[in-house]
Amino acid sequence: MDAQALQHGLSLAKRNLSCAVELPGAETLDIDECLEELAEWAHQVEKFTRRLMPRFQSSPEQFEETEARFRMLCLTTYLQRDLGIGYDQAWKEIPLEDDALFDDSQRLFLHGVIYERRGTCNSLPVLFTVVGRCLGYSLYLVKSIGHTFVRWEDCSDRFNIETTSPGFRALDDRHYHRWPKAMTHQDTQATYLLRNMNEEQENAAFFALRGHCLTDNRRFTDSLASYQEAQRTDPDDPNYRGHSAVATLMASIESRAMFHEIDGAGNLLNVVYRRQGRNTKRPAAWWEKRSFPQARKQYEFIMKCWADRDTDTALEDFYR
Repeated sequence: MDAQALQHGLSLAKRNLSCAVELPGAETLDIDECLEELAEWAHQVEKFTRRLMPRFQSSPEQFEETEARFRMLCLTTYLQRDLGIGYDQAWKEIPLEDDALFDDSQRLFLHGVIYERRGTCNSLPVLFTVVGRCLGYSLYLVKSIGHTFVRWEDCSDRFNIETTSPGFRALDDRHYHRWPKAMTHQDTQATYLLRNMNEEQENAAFFALRGHCLTDNRRFTDSLASYQEAQRTDPDDPNYRGHSAVATLMASIESRAMFHEIDGAGNLLNVVYRRQGRNTKRPAAWWEKRSFPQARKQYEFIMKCWADRDTDTALEDFYR
């Protein structure tokens, strides 16, 4: 492997894993050990591809006449068949409003795939992109609505790879207009959707995942810092502004509750939703239904904890 390509791929992995440090599910995380494992996987994919390359050279028509698609077929086959990596079906069954959706960092970051051989649309695209970049492939992370996938794009070819499905199939952008959620015309015009992510946008996505994990573990002040960093790094994505607003709300309610100042705090939730509707030209109901289904549940939890105005008891219950 080319040393520069290897470092390019591993830098993405390191940035991803760094955002998992000290999160629940990352207690035994060893970043250097993970990077060594990923480098070894890339080396094995390289050997596997080299061994099968004569098959492409003798019958390129079987692979749509493009070496890029053959190489991604080899990469996908080795990761899924030989290493046993696949989608975490249990995560798929968790309701969107459930506190367990993002509470375990192993479902969100690379170390979960490395240790458990299972991942989600948050971690599997990163894995494929890391391994591919280590081999010099022109791979990018791309966001659609509530989903992330991989794109190969260079001067000779452009196609998308769905890493949460078994096997390899080259997909065009129209697939993601319909799946996993239908996109509106406004969505298709958004500058942060269906576009190749640059390094800053990758970092912002990782900070947001960290914020989600902290939120589901009710560490609201810490989650606010992560969301604000995501917003600062990628100001074009309105979701980060929304997440920051909700985290600000939760941290504020928590602070008020600790000092017995919760009268009227319930109105803050609706204020945040209305503000997001104005900022992004979407109705408040859209944010409540699609972007922040956990916010009201978190608010109700805080209010319940502090209902008796007994500071010691409330703190004990809140951090239990």
